[in-house]
Amino acid sequence: MKRTVRFARRILRVIGSIEAWFAAVFLAAILVLVLLLVFLRYVPIMQSAWAAELARYSLVWLTFIAVGVLVSRNEHPQIESIDAILRGVGTRIVLVFANLVVVAVAIAFAVDVGALVFDDIPTTTAVMRIPIQLAMLVPFVGFILAAVHALVRAFAVAVGVERGDEHFGAEGPEGDEPGGPGTVASA
Repeated sequence: MKRTVRFARRILRVIGSIEAWFAAVFLAAILVLVLLLVFLRYVPIMQSAWAAELARYSLVWLTFIAVGVLVSRNEHPQIESIDAILRGVGTRIVLVFANLVVVAVAIAFAVDVGALVFDDIPTTTAVMRIPIQLAMLVPFVGFILAAVHALVRAFAVAVGVERGDEHFGAEGPEGDEPGGPGTVASA
């Protein structure tokens, strides 16, 4: 069972690296588009509504593609006071429960966003006329990957492969010692 969790974590490291790369691309797009908007403000001839819309969607895409990475690195919101009170088994129960809640919420959002992705009605964005199915594809994939990351993390904590405070994102090797690189204690 631990071998399965380790294999899933390796796969999720690769997927997490891809998610982080896309997040970096969207962040760079936001930077370029906002700078372009500032420049276009002083050039009254050119239209800039498309740049504003694309920057706004890039922010949305950045947010939702990075959710899985944040979950896998234990950087999603959690109740720290309960974690401080309940050490050991209690902490594991809270972490498993918290990750299962993340799974449920991510799946619920994926279902709602999936309805827009797989909708047959041809709806587009206001300015650039991007099909809504395409615009909502990134959040849909982000929610699915967040659910997968959280499910693997919950399983890893439940079976004892992970204590719960480790980061098993793209930056750390497997099997870090407590307090070693990639753990909250070393951050």
